[in-house]
Amino acid sequence: MKRAGSLTIRKILASIFFLATFLVNPTADAALYSFANHTFTNCSATGNTGPSQASCRSAYSTTWDDSDSNYTVVNGIQRWTAPASGTYRIKALGATGGGVAGGFYGYGASIQGDFTLTQGEVLKVLVGQQGLAVSGYGQGGGGGSFVTRSDNSALVIAGGGGSMSNGGGEAGSSRTARECGDASLVTTGKPGCAWAGYGDAVGAAGTSGGAGGAVSSSWNGYPGSGFLADASIGGAKSWTNGSLGGNLTSYGLGGFGGGGSGGMYGGSGGGGYSGGGASSRHAHGGGGGSFNSGANKVEALTSSVAHGSVLVTLISIAISDTTTTIALPSSFTYRIATNLVATVTAPGKVTFFANGKRIGGCINVSTISSSSITATCSYKPSLRGQIQISATFTPTDTSAYRVSSSGRFIAPVSPRGSRR
Repeated sequence: MKRAGSLTIRKILASIFFLATFLVNPTADAALYSFANHTFTNCSATGNTGPSQASCRSAYSTTWDDSDSNYTVVNGIQRWTAPASGTYRIKALGATGGGVAGGFYGYGASIQGDFTLTQGEVLKVLVGQQGLAVSGYGQGGGGGSFVTRSDNSALVIAGGGGSMSNGGGEAGSSRTARECGDASLVTTGKPGCAWAGYGDAVGAAGTSGGAGGAVSSSWNGYPGSGFLADASIGGAKSWTNGSLGGNLTSYGLGGFGGGGSGGMYGGSGGGGYSGGGASSRHAHGGGGGSFNSGANKVEALTSSVAHGSVLVTLISIAISDTTTTIALPSSFTYRIATNLVATVTAPGKVTFFANGKRIGGCINVSTISSSSITATCSYKPSLRGQIQISATFTPTDTSAYRVSSSGRFIAPVSPRGSRR
């Protein structure tokens, strides 16, 4: 009588061929392009509107940006495709508020966080621009720098600085620059400042993604916009509406990224998660608010008079699991060569085993790619009876893919049909 175990094995081996598989989670594709880090800039654009795709492709020395699959610019917002799944560090700098030489500028924020991105995911990147003066009067507020996912969920937003004012009083002073003009490191923006000699009303700080507050006087600046709301006056737009800077060109342009229009004597608010408030006269407008949803947060103020920027750095690639599958016959013939075909999910090398020992000529067999990725071993059994077959796959890029092995499967080795 045959043992039940033996009968079961024979039933399993009854098919002509079978697949021996050790399945781990399906792997991701190889990186779309080589990437270590990149700094997104304003690409020489100034004023209340952002750069064009042509100007950014000219400004960057990379090659991946030449492909629309990797990079485009739409209405000044740069759209970048993550090349691999992994952890990325994103550092956004808001633009400085507008000002004049010798004065104290309102600085933008520096907001950094770490994020997990998926290969092929598209990020929207808006680089804030410094506010401008069109005439000899006030200057526009600085634009915030924004990074969001494609669904507009915010990752980091660095508030822009409020602009200097003009005329007498404390126009361009250190006190109002630091109290009001510097960007806020929290989500709420800053209110505009007042010259202590007058006690004028000031525009309130923007909150909860709203714009900064406006003031009404003969000399006022204008508020910056927020992530969710346009400025009530002056033309600065929210992220939802394109984050254009204010455009009252009779005095000054707000920087792209929601900076407030320039006023006659009053400072204007910066753009950001929440906008900065306006000043009535002779004092800085408020800086814009900031936002950070990342890990390992680093938040500070910038210290130079400049447009904004966004630095993206690949910290680590997600290591993907792999699958190794072997196709082999239901039985072998003693000393007759038979192909063993391993199918894997990334380029690399495959070593084949018989009874736990490496098969000669089938060690570190390089994969080839066509419709699938395979490695082939020509195996000639030198033993009769039962034999155990397995394979181990080692990927070429071990920083991106894990080693995997097939299961161990048993097949019989039959004697040759005729004697030599």
